[in-house]
Amino acid sequence: MFYRHLLIIFLMAGLTVPVWAEPDQEVSVEQDSAAMVVEAIEEELTPQTEENITEQIDTEIAEAAEAVETETVVTAPSSNAESTLIKDVVLVLDNSGSMKKNDPQFLTKHAVTEFINNLDESTRASIIIFDQDVRTVVPLTEISSSSRQDLLDSLSQINYKGLYTNSPAAIENAIYDLKNNAREDARKVIVFMTDGIVDTGNADKDLEKTKWLKEDLSADAADAGIRIFGIAFTENADFELIQSLAQNTDGEYYRALLPDDLQKVFSKLNTLINEPDKPQEVIEPETIIIEKIVERVVETAPAPAPVIIEVPATQSQPADESDRKRSMLILVALVVLILAVIAMVLMLLRGSKSKSRDEEPAQEAYLNDIHGVTGQASFALGNKPTMLGRVAGKDTEYLNYFVIPETTIGRRHSLIEYKDFSYWIIDQGSINGTFVNDRPVTSEVRLKHGDMVRLHKVEFE
Repeated sequence: MFYRHLLIIFLMAGLTVPVWAEPDQEVSVEQDSAAMVVEAIEEELTPQTEENITEQIDTEIAEAAEAVETETVVTAPSSNAESTLIKDVVLVLDNSGSMKKNDPQFLTKHAVTEFINNLDESTRASIIIFDQDVRTVVPLTEISSSSRQDLLDSLSQINYKGLYTNSPAAIENAIYDLKNNAREDARKVIVFMTDGIVDTGNADKDLEKTKWLKEDLSADAADAGIRIFGIAFTENADFELIQSLAQNTDGEYYRALLPDDLQKVFSKLNTLINEPDKPQEVIEPETIIIEKIVERVVETAPAPAPVIIEVPATQSQPADESDRKRSMLILVALVVLILAVIAMVLMLLRGSKSKSRDEEPAQEAYLNDIHGVTGQASFALGNKPTMLGRVAGKDTEYLNYFVIPETTIGRRHSLIEYKDFSYWIIDQGSINGTFVNDRPVTSEVRLKHGDMVRLHKVEFE
């Protein structure tokens, strides 16, 4: 009813104003007869009652609602969208020696096996294994009963005997394979799992390769429409790198701190890569009905016939100043009313979209340098994760760096991150360890006001 009353006011104003504002009306009167003209126009418009307008709007509402129902049926998304989604997937798996310590029962193979068994026949899959070398054990292959078995048999080559972790070279091979061999209409996906950092045996070379992977290779993948889904296996994995790869390519990133977590992560990945593309934003039926009503009324409403009023010159009388002012006030009021109605309708249409999606701002918090080691009395934490270490990185778009110039502090010693309305700290595989209230940090620990954070022997509050 509220919409109907608004539309009634809108239509009455729209039918009234053109008569008064039409510049081409043939009004044969002298200027001092303005009051008589206004009264005649008001009498001319009297038959256009609210009852007639309401009846017209009821008809328009019924027709518009029927049209919306028809359009809804025609444009309904197909229930088979997921089954017909074409995908090309490359699995990039870590075979370095550290994996044997973290996954002694080879549970990674079981998680990958279930992932492959759940791939449908619209998918092509490839497996790349890396340590100090990179090997494509199975190229992109269409999923069938025989090829699925070939993929599963290739997992026997995972033995965790590699010396190093050359993940940048493995990702480069995967990107090259998808850019040159993937189907043009396929969704291109890389599933990347590692338990460590880039390690080629040369520290300087490691830094260069890490930067190359994070900046150049991720940009190359994004340009080619390749999404990277990263899994940081155990707390020693370079979570910052995996997070950066996923964010730069519109992928996702996960932490699997224990081998038992891998199966859940791979199951989630299978669901994600099979999700159909997000449909275009659907306009609410009520909004469509209102828009159609306004559109049809504007199209079908007949233009008011010109009002011709002839007043003999001999009957002209001095204009009544109060009548003239009254007419002008009515005209101004109608214009203001129309503008107000339009503004209200726009506000109602957009009201459902007005919720802010901005993230909750981080609580104000500081790390206080008790012994003045860093030269800063305090360091402000914020929404971006803060990396505590001996040197600062260049990827300040994603991370804040708090530099602690001590030789006993690791290059990436520990990470503080704000989530779930709290700050959390996790050690990044440092040699000398991270401690909260003298307890070693072995997994994520929530920080509270007054906690003592210690990196080796350097203390903060």
